[in-house]
Amino acid sequence: MGHLEQIGAALAHLHRTLADYPREPRPGLYGYGDLGRVHPALPQPERLDTAVLGIEDTGVAQDDLRWWQGEVGRLARFADTVYRRLPQQVIHGDYAPSNTLFVGGRLAAVVDFDMALPDVRAMDVAAGLTFAMRVDEMPGPLGRAAAFCDGYGAVQRLAAVEVAALPDLMALRDVVSTVWWLGRGLAAGDVRGALGRIAKTRRRRRWGIDHQADLAVCCAAGLGEGG
Repeated sequence: MGHLEQIGAALAHLHRTLADYPREPRPGLYGYGDLGRVHPALPQPERLDTAVLGIEDTGVAQDDLRWWQGEVGRLARFADTVYRRLPQQVIHGDYAPSNTLFVGGRLAAVVDFDMALPDVRAMDVAAGLTFAMRVDEMPGPLGRAAAFCDGYGAVQRLAAVEVAALPDLMALRDVVSTVWWLGRGLAAGDVRGALGRIAKTRRRRRWGIDHQADLAVCCAAGLGEGG
């Protein structure tokens, strides 16, 4: 089993184990659907504009910020509807290849449970997919996605509603991460860095839209109940 297949399989085994854990909230931690609580410096991320940033109203900045406002608003509606109806359990909360340990080519441990909490199960899958694919860093993202999905699906399958939600869950995971870093940047006065993060998030979302059909086929084949 390849590296990414092992990472996918480990997540499925982890989900099976965590499914029986009590779903008690953790003080100070909020689910991915709670966009207004990601960072205290940005309680209304959908209202981020040049005035909030304190910068000149340039065409490039305005275009990216308009996209950001629309995308955050869209995902907030998704979080209030579809997201709330997806299967929930205790999840890792920050699942990524960097939080796994390999010994002799075999996955030996999953680490860093600081963000573990009750939330949408498929969010861990979306996070794992996002980091496995690395569309802005690595070649062959769809092949990498297939390996991760095959590993997870070899252990357990996702419900059809979860598979269908994965593109939006991946977008939500990306935006939540961006909100966190934006909040840190704003608190530190790093406005240009904030704009750069929004532009990168927009490019990744563009890739997701352009390849949505292929990614859907990949996820359905590897993760779906009928795959």
